[in-house]
Amino acid sequence: MFGAPLLACHHCGTLHERVPLEPGAVANCVRCESVLYRQSRLQLNGWIALVLCALIVFAIANYFPIATLSIQGITVQASLPGALFLTWQQGREVLAIMTGLFGFWLPLTQLLFVLWALLAIRSGRLPPDFRYAMRLLRLIMPWSMVPVLMLGILVAIVKFASLASIEAGMAIWAFGVLTLLLTGLSRLTAHRLWHYAEDAGLVVTAATGAARHGVVASCGACGLVQGLDNKHALAHCARCGAGVHCRKPHQNARVWALVVSACIL
Repeated sequence: MFGAPLLACHHCGTLHERVPLEPGAVANCVRCESVLYRQSRLQLNGWIALVLCALIVFAIANYFPIATLSIQGITVQASLPGALFLTWQQGREVLAIMTGLFGFWLPLTQLLFVLWALLAIRSGRLPPDFRYAMRLLRLIMPWSMVPVLMLGILVAIVKFASLASIEAGMAIWAFGVLTLLLTGLSRLTAHRLWHYAEDAGLVVTAATGAARHGVVASCGACGLVQGLDNKHALAHCARCGAGVHCRKPHQNARVWALVVSACIL
């Protein structure tokens, strides 16, 4: 069914029609006033150009040295891949893996997935695995931690400043620009990409008539509003295949487990 798309508020579950907005405008929930969605000033081509720019800056940040250290006549040029390799050689494999995962592989995966999705939407034809890629993108975006890596680099430079002569390299400026670009691209979530696909008429949408169904729920992965046969049972999204339920199973037990774990820690 292709019609006026519906979406549900993430906080209170109120259903709304997703209507076109002016560039830069924000739609708020009529009940709790939380932000439902924003209308970007960038079109698809603008987002594609931004992602390509981020990929170029990402390559510069990881190819060139972050800083040049000189101590007791020894000069070392430190880059992120070189630092990860040195950390691995020193027997700190877990630290090297975690830093490489959150500072290199996940940001790179995010950029490649977003670029692939934008190009697919612009082409007017979505590949069959689009839904799986969007579900994976939703999972990895919170763990793309280039800003945290940038903060760690700055702390390390401050600490080394009293021990050695340090000259900033090209990569540190590239990481600064990359931090800004990824912060801007953080608004290009999987939900927004699904909205672009809806606007292009490439995927099924929830029409206004779905609100008259007895039990409705919104998919947490793609945002599709759909009817459920049983509000207590786990169903699967008709669009992306993710699990859909009105309430998370055993929500009280989940909350108490988290509270007790937090107190212990």
